[in-house]
Amino acid sequence: MIITGNSIGFSLDLVTRLLDDVSENTRVEALEFRHVAVWEVKEALSDMQLLASGTMGRKGLYHAKIRPAPEYSLTREQWFHAADVLEQELGYDDLPRVLVLHEQGDRAHLHAIWGRTDIDTMTLRPDSFTYAKHERAARAEPAGAGPGRAIRAGWAVRPGRAGGCVVIIKGASRAAPAKLAKHLEREDTNERVEALEFRDVPLEDLEHALRHMQMLTAGTRGYKGLYHANIDPHADYPMTREQWERCADVLEQELGFEGQPRVIVLHKKEGREHIHVVWARTDVETMTLRSDAFTYGKHERASARLEEEFGHEHVPGKWYKRDMEQELPMAELNHAEWQQMERSQLDPRERKAEITGLYERADNGQAFQNALEDAGYLLARGDRRAIVVVDIAGEVHSLNRQVTSAKAKEIREKIADIDMSALPDVNAARELQEQRRDARNSAKGRADAEEGRTETPEIDRGPDGADQSQKRDAPAQDAPPILAPEDPALMEASAELEQNHERRREYFEQDWEKRIAREMDLVNRQIRERREIERKTDWKEMEGKSGFERFDHKLKDRLDRKRVRDRHDERQAREKERDARDAERREARMEELLRDRERHRDKMERTFEREHQQLEEMHRRDQERARQQELDRARDPSPPDFDPSGDRPPDRGGGYDR
Repeated sequence: MIITGNSIGFSLDLVTRLLDDVSENTRVEALEFRHVAVWEVKEALSDMQLLASGTMGRKGLYHAKIRPAPEYSLTREQWFHAADVLEQELGYDDLPRVLVLHEQGDRAHLHAIWGRTDIDTMTLRPDSFTYAKHERAARAEPAGAGPGRAIRAGWAVRPGRAGGCVVIIKGASRAAPAKLAKHLEREDTNERVEALEFRDVPLEDLEHALRHMQMLTAGTRGYKGLYHANIDPHADYPMTREQWERCADVLEQELGFEGQPRVIVLHKKEGREHIHVVWARTDVETMTLRSDAFTYGKHERASARLEEEFGHEHVPGKWYKRDMEQELPMAELNHAEWQQMERSQLDPRERKAEITGLYERADNGQAFQNALEDAGYLLARGDRRAIVVVDIAGEVHSLNRQVTSAKAKEIREKIADIDMSALPDVNAARELQEQRRDARNSAKGRADAEEGRTETPEIDRGPDGADQSQKRDAPAQDAPPILAPEDPALMEASAELEQNHERRREYFEQDWEKRIAREMDLVNRQIRERREIERKTDWKEMEGKSGFERFDHKLKDRLDRKRVRDRHDERQAREKERDARDAERREARMEELLRDRERHRDKMERTFEREHQQLEEMHRRDQERARQQELDRARDPSPPDFDPSGDRPPDRGGGYDR
């Protein structure tokens, strides 16, 4: 089921389109006039729009179109049900409504128009985030019609994660050429990095080329002088160098960046290849930035052209000539979630399932908050969202997106008892999570855990008043102890982790050697350019400007040779001062780079130490869990379903199952 809609004002064009039964529609039928005083479409819509005159808005109507798939034929009751479901999602309950049914041959669709004015508050009901509301309504099951067929938003499917043979194009304007160059030159996440093209740039060095392209923006009123695009075809279609350049040319035509400086970089990751294309947006003739508006549609048009030209299987998108009969593929993870997974090494699907389970088992907001903290999460006040979840890695997630079994309104009602003012903000929550990680991995934390395990257990009295804890603890002396840190499995895992650390150290040193070389080369080039300007300035100051002044200057030099020597000595003194100044600049920049390298090296070593501690902590928890299982089995050898007393559950060791 496809649902589209937007807020509008009253117009005769809308009325004509709704009542048109000649040119496009074979039949037009008005199904409902609700909460309106007239039974004509034109008069009803006019009255609904008239109510908006008492508000601050102008678009007093919301017009939606509901169109099921061809294989589904809906009854009159099912059309009403579809409108009711959409009305609930939009939040337009009990508002004036008009339903008009259109038939085009053997297919039918419904037009639903609501008056947005809430007469109690004399405000317009919101019309934001309607696309997601349309999706939820489309995925509902119409009564007796089977599952609704929804067309999902055409967000780019990440190849290899959700299927679909498609040329994926993503792009955006940006600045920060140094960061972009560092990303494009990364060799730790890519198997191969190759610069395919440097067009209309003076240097074939990636960072310097991007800096030059961004420098052109200084003469404009803009800031983001670069446009960075990623072209990623499916793995089933290998590409040649000529095809990669053709991809860049087609996208360039669609974006309107013809003739602009361009850089193309090829990446190979996990056996797949993709390219990054960076254009300079500055038009040097007009000293303005080329437009970067409506790029989603341009990306899709370029993808469609390339898929047709190369013979790739076509996948429809949201913005460009969508095939309404074909269902779009859905990615399991969006781009932001995929990036978070790479940073935190935590699977978003597992996290969502865990948080959803905690939410469903909790009776209220306070219980849900306590369960989250026990599981290692924290609730915090978000900047744009009311409440967010901060995981153990310090990543921030929307609470509504993590709970998949409830709507946002239901979540707000359930957690209404949580005091918002008592929640930490995002930065404070991240600091708390970092402290938790440090405490969890520290030696003190492990010692406290050992002390906690040796505390005297609470006496558990049986039905006869006897001490049951002695009976349970009797076999504990035969339980296997926790393995020592010299356990072979732990030693093997530590060795593998150390090998990983060595590779990362090697890459760190290589990366910093390249970075220092680039930075010093840039400093030397800036020094040379500055020295050249200073020499020209000195010459102009010592020589006359006009013809007579130059003649007089040369004549005095002929007559007074000491004047020439003094001027030469002055130049030499200036050069020495400049040499000393430039040497100090080089030395200061080198010291700054070395300090940065040492600081990053220390940070990296602290990270390595935390990873070793986390590995040991995981090993300790695993061994502790195994030991606890042995204790539980020794305490309760009976089957779980055995109930000797007949009126109480089997003994689980005096506590809840963990």
